[in-house]
Amino acid sequence: MKKNSKSPNKSTIENTNTAKKNVCGFFSPQRLSDFFNPKKVFTARNICIMGMMVALAVVLDQFTIQLTPQQKLISISYIPNAITAMLFGPIAAIFYGFAVDTVKFFINSHGSAYFPGYAISEVVGCLTYACFMYKQKITVSKVIASRAIITVVVYLGLNFLWGSILWGQEASKFYTSVKLINNLVQFPIHAAIVYAVGKAFDTVPELKKLKYSAVSYN
Repeated sequence: MKKNSKSPNKSTIENTNTAKKNVCGFFSPQRLSDFFNPKKVFTARNICIMGMMVALAVVLDQFTIQLTPQQKLISISYIPNAITAMLFGPIAAIFYGFAVDTVKFFINSHGSAYFPGYAISEVVGCLTYACFMYKQKITVSKVIASRAIITVVVYLGLNFLWGSILWGQEASKFYTSVKLINNLVQFPIHAAIVYAVGKAFDTVPELKKLKYSAVSYN
């Protein structure tokens, strides 16, 4: 008796491969290798673009409403951070985070002394964007997840720690509670802006080409 064995068709194989790619994409060898290929990340062109993003962040920082000299109440300087992380990946996000925080401080210190803890916060925020957006198709869930992690880890975690060191725990609790309310109110706005910027790099041909050619592993 002949066995009725049905081989998978081409579309089934393609769907399976796509699913595997989506599951494994976050920790793919190509993405993990970003940490060990600085020469391919820091090309002359890429460094120029990162410099422009730092300059844009400094300009946008001038429109920030400060809660304290170190604590921002309303800011849109996170937009260049998301763009840089999306274009150049994790290792660039680390160096960019330190650079942009340092430059913004020396351009406008608001009368406060330099504290390196906030540079760490900037790095963690940029690194979070890179993990969710670098060489990835931008989706609402990825944007919401990245903003939620930044809100919890950076604003409510690290910045509370730095505030406790600088002003004491009670003062830090007050500023953190104000920031919590502010971040909850602004969360949809921040997420919508990051999503719109990310989708522009997925849909506009020139921006899409820049996104997927900024760091090449061919």
